[in-house]
Amino acid sequence: MITAKGIGFLVAAIAVFWLGRLTQVGWLSLIDAVLWGLILLSAILPWLGASFLSAHRKVQRSGIPAGTPNGTPERWNGPAEGDPVEIELTLRNPGFWPRFFITAYYDCPLAQPDQRTPRFFLGKLPAFNQLVMSSSLVADRRGLHDLGRVVVESSAPFSLFRRRVRLGQAQSVLVYPQVYPLQQLPLVDALAGAMMQPRKSRVGLDIAGSRPYFPGDPRRHIHWRNTARAGRPMLKEFEDPRDQTLCLLFDATQVWGEAKDTTLEYAIKIVASVADYARRNRVSARVWGGGLQGEATGTSFGTGPEVCTEASWPDILKNLALAEPGAGPSLAESLDRVPAGSSVLAIVSPGDLPSLRALRRSAAAFRQLTVVALADFGEPALGTGILDGLAAGWSSVVSCPPGQLAETFAALEQLSGISVENGKPVEKMPGA
Repeated sequence: MITAKGIGFLVAAIAVFWLGRLTQVGWLSLIDAVLWGLILLSAILPWLGASFLSAHRKVQRSGIPAGTPNGTPERWNGPAEGDPVEIELTLRNPGFWPRFFITAYYDCPLAQPDQRTPRFFLGKLPAFNQLVMSSSLVADRRGLHDLGRVVVESSAPFSLFRRRVRLGQAQSVLVYPQVYPLQQLPLVDALAGAMMQPRKSRVGLDIAGSRPYFPGDPRRHIHWRNTARAGRPMLKEFEDPRDQTLCLLFDATQVWGEAKDTTLEYAIKIVASVADYARRNRVSARVWGGGLQGEATGTSFGTGPEVCTEASWPDILKNLALAEPGAGPSLAESLDRVPAGSSVLAIVSPGDLPSLRALRRSAAAFRQLTVVALADFGEPALGTGILDGLAAGWSSVVSCPPGQLAETFAALEQLSGISVENGKPVEKMPGA
């Protein structure tokens, strides 16, 4: 590809050529020959300089040990939003001739806007050799980002022609949502205490024992082994899962805000942080919204030291990282699937009137309801009255305006919970 400088050079060479033909001056013909020689050389050398190269990139978090997002030990790898990231670019020259004055760059959408095109200049790339270049950045947003193919340009020696080649393939990098390291959370701490003394129920997942069968009990739950031992019908009893599970709900179908300050981005950070705290405290958490249909982390409980499994935690984080506006069920639809007596944390916007109405209808059926209201994101304040009613009732309501996530988590850490026991509200102080 000829450059603007090359076009001017070519015009000058043509002009000297015709001037030499018209005047028959020998030194003009000599200059013209030199000019055309430079043009030919400038057309060949960039082609040789950019040919047969190969490129490889390596993406890793910098300053944080592998497998530890935001400084917290984890079982998943990959950068999280806000993490420092280092991208190493290796450029290899398999040819027997060296390369000079090469520029390499690529599109990097996971970086901040002013860092999205890292550029490198190589004065010399020796034959049968390679050079490693690195760039440091901060992961700007969660999601799946495609690093563009590496572009190598050569215009040596006179920048009259430029050869541009694309090396390798686009590379996908998954950036996980930012996880805030919460120090305490009364909503979860109360469930952790309840796990030590689980209630017995006719339904559940884990068998807690057996009791005599009474008329009206479901026959499918008869404990046949204990029936044979006792000589009379015995019924299985299960641990009540309502005492163990925290339900986290958000809505990706209605989104307000711009860029990184949207209700969806804030809701995902809150859900990820609360689920992380619950997992670290061995409390089961189920997540609804953004494509998650009640997926749980830490749902396998036992009586020994293996109290909790974390097999689904990386999958939940991945789904939260990939959540897009419009994905998954609405919050109102998710509420229909939450069992009565559950502890619920719902992230909702005052503009989401259907979800707020569903919360008002369901509030009395939950053991505990905490609502994070994502306000002032440009939404119509249609449900402010409903939020006031929830706060005046048996629910806890925390407001979260743009730019105040840290303050919101501080409020949640100090929030006294209100739970419903035997149909009556009971206030739970932090740490109780």
